[in-house]
Amino acid sequence: MRGRMNSPWPTKVDPGVCHTCGQEAMVGVFGLTEMPASAGMGERCLAERAEPFSWLRRHVALVAAKGVRDRAAYENWLDKRKTYADGEYVTLREALVRYPITPGEIAREKQ
Repeated sequence: MRGRMNSPWPTKVDPGVCHTCGQEAMVGVFGLTEMPASAGMGERCLAERAEPFSWLRRHVALVAAKGVRDRAAYENWLDKRKTYADGEYVTLREALVRYPITPGEIAREKQ
């Protein structure tokens, strides 16, 4: 997702800025829930337990490429994860409704 033009979520942020919303000052670097990665987080995003949409989106594309084994658990996961899109905190499911993953993104993860 890096470098996407007119993106509704941050794809590249300045040093010291929250990786989730791209607006707040970073208060620290924290581990993400579903992947072996860390992201710089602002105070509000940390309090909301929101994670970078571009990173969650890539994780969802990877899961879709490999196939979902437990559909109920996956649906529950989509509703429990929060992110920041269009200036508000939303569930990952809502963000994916607004910005669906394309077949091309899934195909890239299959390679």
